[in-house]
Amino acid sequence: NMYLLFIYLFKFICRPTPKGLWVAYNQNKTNNNKSTETKIKNSIQQYIAKKIKCNAQDQILHHNQASQARWKSQVLKDFRKASKVGIVLISGSSWFQRIGAATE
Repeated sequence: NMYLLFIYLFKFICRPTPKGLWVAYNQNKTNNNKSTETKIKNSIQQYIAKKIKCNAQDQILHHNQASQARWKSQVLKDFRKASKVGIVLISGSSWFQRIGAATE
């Protein structure tokens, strides 16, 4: 579960949007003793470093969108699996209740 969360956060930060920059800026916000200027500078540096890392992993521009789509489909697959298990459990419990009612 933590692994999935980590992947999600990684994808979120590596997206080519200002959201990633905002996340990086908010991470630095905790160091209140620094001035806003250095905070913003550091957050931008962090963001650029992350972008470089992401781009090193995928040197194609549109790969990010493809990986996002892949990530979404993976989440859907996992969700479907989970819901299947949930349906089996729910139907199983109702079946047990029926047997319990019959034996009473």
